[in-house]
Amino acid sequence: MAFILTNIEVKTLWGLPYISFNKGGNMSRDCNKPFHKHLMLRGHITNPPKNEDEVIQWTKELVSFLNMKILQGPFATYLDVEGNRGLTCVTMIETSHIAFHIWDESDPALIQLDIYTCGSLDIYGTLSYLKTFFDFTSYEYLVYDREHSFNLIEADIHSAD
Repeated sequence: MAFILTNIEVKTLWGLPYISFNKGGNMSRDCNKPFHKHLMLRGHITNPPKNEDEVIQWTKELVSFLNMKILQGPFATYLDVEGNRGLTCVTMIETSHIAFHIWDESDPALIQLDIYTCGSLDIYGTLSYLKTFFDFTSYEYLVYDREHSFNLIEADIHSAD
């Protein structure tokens, strides 16, 4: 069930209410106050990257695309341990962090990505940018506003079907 309220839509997912901003919207505001937006994505991808240098370069480009600044990193490493094999990348940004893990033993591979920022975050632009590097067969994401508590403001599930 969904209710339309001016520029936002209140929906429910898994029985919980959340606010969906109109597609194409930027979850930012014109002030210097921190925003505390947290994007968490879980998805399945084909052709998972295994090259650390490639992922480091892509992550630098993602940070630039998001108009963020790197404090340290990106750091990436490939772990070749059965049951936990895959690539991990973390980047400290001026406004918090970007981290993702790819487990490539399954087909399709599993990716879990986390972007937390006290700056503005264009969710739909970010999702579109992620799709330029990762070949998703499916993904789901949550976006929280963590300024005063954990307020779920966006959630969605996508599949290639």
